[in-house]
Amino acid sequence: MDDARPQTMRERALVLARTRGVVRARDFTTAGIALTVNLLGKIVWELPYYLGVPVAAAIFIGGHTVNLMINTLGAFVHSLRLNYVEFFGTFYEGGGRAFVPFKAERKYSK
Repeated sequence: MDDARPQTMRERALVLARTRGVVRARDFTTAGIALTVNLLGKIVWELPYYLGVPVAAAIFIGGHTVNLMINTLGAFVHSLRLNYVEFFGTFYEGGGRAFVPFKAERKYSK
């Protein structure tokens, strides 16, 4: 049976490390945006009642909705990227010429 799941402990550890790093970065971003939305809502909340409450509610609901949408899109794009990276080598057949990076001719330094 051809099983695509990681089999060795090293492969499992690598999957866990990559996942943990991505989740940590996304969590920090989410927390930063949420903190900003909450601070903006608090600033507006201190305006007169007839103006502060509706505007603060709009900022709170709109800001957190946008934050949720951005993170949902980020998770979707990250999954697509992983599928592309993991399966690209399976279906791609190399051809053409080898990559030669640009190298400047140096006269006075090495």
